[in-house]
Amino acid sequence: MMERSGGAERRAVREGAAPVPLPAALAHFEAVIPHLPLAALVIDADRRIVLHNERAAAVWRLPSATPFAEDELGSWVAFHQDGRPYEIDEWPLVRTVAEGVALEGEELEILRLDGVE
Repeated sequence: MMERSGGAERRAVREGAAPVPLPAALAHFEAVIPHLPLAALVIDADRRIVLHNERAAAVWRLPSATPFAEDELGSWVAFHQDGRPYEIDEWPLVRTVAEGVALEGEELEILRLDGVE
């Protein structure tokens, strides 16, 4: 059973149906993500950012006209509460995709793309 994907895909696998392909799932996300009042990023299994909203662009100080590069997540910097830098496999978003579990309440400090913490 595939448990590392989104809820619709997990449901489809449990019910014996084919998984929802990423392009179809993205169409649903594209309708919702822009309207969220918080920063939202969607990554694929290869850790490429495939969708973000304007709030995410503001938090990371990315000009809104500039899209996130598909592989940019690997070049971002964040720190644990004790000051250690996050390795790419430790990022909550990456762990959520890899493990198929929701992570809540984990705080991290980011180094924005303009170099400010």
